[in-house]
Parts: sequence; C-alpha cells; structure tokens
Amino acid sequence: MKYSIDRIENSLAVLQNIETLELIDVEIDKLPNDVTEGDILLYNDGEYTLDKDTTAKRKENIKKRFNDLLKK
Repeated sequence: MKYSIDRIENSLAVLQNIETLELIDVEIDKLPNDVTEGDILLYNDGEYTLDKDTTAKRKENIKKRFNDLLKK
C-alpha cells in the first residue's frame, strides 16, 4: 500500500492512503527517520519505507502546478 504523510503532530504521523484516501495515525518511531510531510511511504510486511522516486515526482508536479498558477 502507498501512503502520503499528511501531517506530523508530536509523536504521531497522519498518513493518507493514496487509493482510498483513508487517514490513519502511526507512531512516528515506526517510520523512517528522515520523513517529512508530503513524502510517499510504501507499507509492506508491517514496515514503512520511503518511496523516494514517487515522492520526488509528486513534489516536482506540485511545484510545476504552483508555478503555472503564478503565471496566470
């Protein structure tokens, strides 16, 4: 499953399932050390890993869309 980090609050991260949009709370210590809001995580066999490629593509897409809005 793929999740996006919606926000981090104290010791919890709120993750959003990319497909179902369901929100779940996960203890921050169960996630990779250097995650930030907006990162994409893969969940397999009880472990979360950072999906660096998808995160980079998604952030670039958001940046492009924002810049396109500024041009209007």
